[in-house]
Amino acid sequence: DTVGRIKTARLANMIAAAAIAQHAPREALAAVARGLDLDPDDALLHSHRAEARLALDEFAAAAVACRTSLKLDPAFAPAWNNLGLACLALDDVEEAAAALTEAVRLEPGYAKALVNLGNCRLRQGAGAEAIAAYEEATRQAPDYATAWANLSAARRQAGDLDGAAAAAARADALLGGSPQASAPTPDQADDSLPDP
Repeated sequence: DTVGRIKTARLANMIAAAAIAQHAPREALAAVARGLDLDPDDALLHSHRAEARLALDEFAAAAVACRTSLKLDPAFAPAWNNLGLACLALDDVEEAAAALTEAVRLEPGYAKALVNLGNCRLRQGAGAEAIAAYEEATRQAPDYATAWANLSAARRQAGDLDGAAAAAARADALLGGSPQASAPTPDQADDSLPDP
């Protein structure tokens, strides 16, 4: 029956999300496939497929899954964020910037998308915009070490050595040791915060 199918698809979503959180993308894909057999129009399942594909470095497939999710739910900010990550990995910086900007427009406090937008702005050579995105991420999520580490790198690149040192110290304090060992650099994807 329809209610049973929907409940089973929701269970598949939960299993996929747990597998992604446990860095088990192949398990997530198996759960997504089971869920999509029952509910092919579930935007969240397509978004989970994209996250798993990103984890497997299957960037073109991740972009396709994001676009499918967004056709079903154009207001789903995590799918826009994931599309931005996939496009960055595919060196389509302009589309990445557009997708990440949309994620932040939809959810202005989405720290993960703000950090990814900052990374994109750095790739575009827009250091001041990158710094602004990282600063906003640190305001939205003050304990987000990656935002502080990336802010430090961007400030250092801009010649603000005092600001870079302060941001690096904050990242280091949050990580309890070495930010270089734990926090992604501005050219890496970050999954240290859950999506909203």
